[in-house]
Amino acid sequence: VFILRDAQPQITYGVPADDYIKGDLSFTGKVYNVSERMDKRGRNFLVMSASSPIKAGHNQWDYIWVNFLRFTSKMVKAEDLVPDWLVSGVSVEILGDFQVTSYNKRIGISSRVVEMCQKETVEEGKNGETEEVAPF
Repeated sequence: VFILRDAQPQITYGVPADDYIKGDLSFTGKVYNVSERMDKRGRNFLVMSASSPIKAGHNQWDYIWVNFLRFTSKMVKAEDLVPDWLVSGVSVEILGDFQVTSYNKRIGISSRVVEMCQKETVEEGKNGETEEVAPF
């Protein structure tokens, strides 16, 4: 599930409003390409990509890809930057800042992680019936 909340075009001085959209992101999907990197000052940060399926028709799915960054902060210590459960292919729920950019005729979706947890997959409905689950 890909939800964009409170997204409003923001005019940033020197950047056309058409090239920049910012808001909050609530994301559920699968993580891929998890890697820990170091900035110029020697501080570690996490880089990962994730995809979320969107139903496009009967048994048809489209996917949205989002690039995520996670930095150390008061709430996230360096040793907790990459949780043990965070491996390629795991389902996650992520809350974060949302940004859409346009560069060289390509649209980019990125987010700075505020909260992140592993998603438990549930396939049974309230009455014991199996619900249609996105293919991730």
